[in-house]
Order: sequence, then structure tokens, then C-alpha cells
Amino acid sequence: MTTKTTAPQFEPETLYEVKLARPIKVGRTTILPMQNPRLKGKVAESFKADILEAKKVL
Repeated sequence: MTTKTTAPQFEPETLYEVKLARPIKVGRTTILPMQNPRLKGKVAESFKADILEAKKVL
């Protein structure tokens, strides 16, 4: 029996605090996992595979 998990859906204009699995490249900037980055939903959506955990920033 296989389990299916649904990937989180990100709202495009919302800010998320994310925990990354590996460094990602956004434009000319490389974002490292140890930086505890905050990404907008539209950016987080494109790097969904590299995000371990995401919390909405109030």
C-alpha cells in the first residue's frame, strides 16, 4: 500500500519562513539553508521540492 502526500499550496503574495533541504538559486542570489530564509509564495511554489517545512509569517 502506498501513501500519497499532498504538497503544500502556497499563496502567491504571502511570506513564508522556510526550512530548505539544500541551497537554492533565486535570480543571481544563492540562498543557503542555514540562513532561515523567508520566501514569497510564488518563489516557494517553484522550489517546492527543496522545502522541508514552511510556516506562514504573520
